[in-house]
Amino acid sequence: MNRNNNSDYLDKTNPLISVVLSFRNEEDVIPELIKRLRNILRKDYEYCYELIFVNDNSIDRSRELLMKQAKGYNDIRIINMSRTFAFNTKSIQEQCTL
Repeated sequence: MNRNNNSDYLDKTNPLISVVLSFRNEEDVIPELIKRLRNILRKDYEYCYELIFVNDNSIDRSRELLMKQAKGYNDIRIINMSRTFAFNTKSIQEQCTL
């Protein structure tokens, strides 16, 4: 498998690593995150990979940038949530009793 171009990283002959990332309003970090993940994951020829991005209803340009990064590649999957599902740490703490 040639990992130096836009070839399909979901080759059925190798085990698959799925990296799942949830994000909201991360337009400043998405391009660099994808670049770093690809650099790391492409080094291991024993595994194929996919990057699954779960967009937690971003209101910035995160979705647009992610779509741009995915164009021409088969390694990115995008799930866009219809509303914000992020956990509120305070409400979780209030629900937990010792």
